[in-house]
Amino acid sequence: MLEKTKLLIGAYYLKKPIFAQIDELFQYIQDDGTITKENLTPIQIQFLEEQITKMKESYLQLEKEKPNVVHMTQEEFYQVFQNMIDRFYEEFNLTCERPNIQIVKHFPYPFEKANFKAMNFNEHQAQKYGCEQGIYLLEKYTAHGISEIMLAHELMHAVIGNRTPKEEQTSTAPFFEEATVDLLGLYFLLKYHFIDEICLQNWISFGRGNCDERCIGSLYFKEAKQMLWILKTGGIEEVKRLARKGQGFLAQFDMKDYFDKMVINPEDETTRKLISYYDYVFTNFNLNVTEYHVLSQLLQIEDGKTLDELDVPNMTKQELQNTIDQLIKKGLMYRYEEKFYNPNRAISDTIRITL
Repeated sequence: MLEKTKLLIGAYYLKKPIFAQIDELFQYIQDDGTITKENLTPIQIQFLEEQITKMKESYLQLEKEKPNVVHMTQEEFYQVFQNMIDRFYEEFNLTCERPNIQIVKHFPYPFEKANFKAMNFNEHQAQKYGCEQGIYLLEKYTAHGISEIMLAHELMHAVIGNRTPKEEQTSTAPFFEEATVDLLGLYFLLKYHFIDEICLQNWISFGRGNCDERCIGSLYFKEAKQMLWILKTGGIEEVKRLARKGQGFLAQFDMKDYFDKMVINPEDETTRKLISYYDYVFTNFNLNVTEYHVLSQLLQIEDGKTLDELDVPNMTKQELQNTIDQLIKKGLMYRYEEKFYNPNRAISDTIRITL
């Protein structure tokens, strides 16, 4: 198993993660687990090294406590995948042919060099690219707690594809479809306990939720907020109803239809959990690495220090002053009579980081 894959598994099982949006962070980590340091600042390198240490510890702990989870065979994975397919298709009363699932070293042309964890090719896409229709998982990232989340997302694409006439199928899924499949996939993973809940929480927080306009996750972020509103107003059955409408409908979907609906109090425990996880993500603090570095250093310093009394490694006084000003704007530090204070020393559990 690649060292990078071990770190990825460790990231999904961390109990209190403080790391960047997963795809953004892992683009700087090579297959052997070392950091690509080019174009990174010393503070960013230090941050990545700290996170790698945490992920290693998490993986080793998991390997000790649940070796069967870490060392699942492909046959065991395919059995889990088949159980997932059965459950997902039962939810939509689908009796059509199930999607073929393949674990591959490289995705079909022209995506051979793509570093995604999974891809789904509907009938339209398969004909366009000359490949077999179905779901592909990248072998080096096939690991329990990760593969199920990726498969759940792609399975929901397949479900929606089955509800979409061929002439309405598109080469690229509409962003609102991405939000729909994300939410429904996670809902079914929660409902049927296919993975540990900590994996799902980390994926929502640091796979999709920890992003801004510069990050890849922003492709899903805005629509995910809208889908959360629909989940709150109409419950999970309303989200499933939209999925049944197919790609053509989702491509033209208008949120104005939901502006006058009342927010419900979900009776379904799985829905309640999912709403709480999404709400957590959308209300968290978002810092860049420099701000996090300064905040983590200041959290260890007694309140009531002046700027001249503060000492943060690798930073000049002016850089420190500028960063503290940004933290003050975000409500994470405050100034009184030219001295600095921390309003919340436990805030680190709700911080998201962008590199």
